[in-house]
Amino acid sequence: MGLIKLDEYTRLLENNFNNHYFLSPLQKASIKLNLFGNAEQLDSVKHYLALYKSLAGDTGLSNIIVTNIPAYVLWEDKAV
Repeated sequence: MGLIKLDEYTRLLENNFNNHYFLSPLQKASIKLNLFGNAEQLDSVKHYLALYKSLAGDTGLSNIIVTNIPAYVLWEDKAV
């Protein structure tokens, strides 16, 4: 039972939860990476993984908890 859809949640992230809670671009990329990974939307995972890497650098993966296998596999394969 989902109370909020994926596209609604990503919209809330983009508008900073209706200007009530502000996240850095790196935090947003990390959250979206996990959201799209759990939803198995690999094209979006690749996009946000590349964005995360550009914001955090190549060592950025050690700074987040990887909760989805697709992102880790894409990172290791250097597919992005």
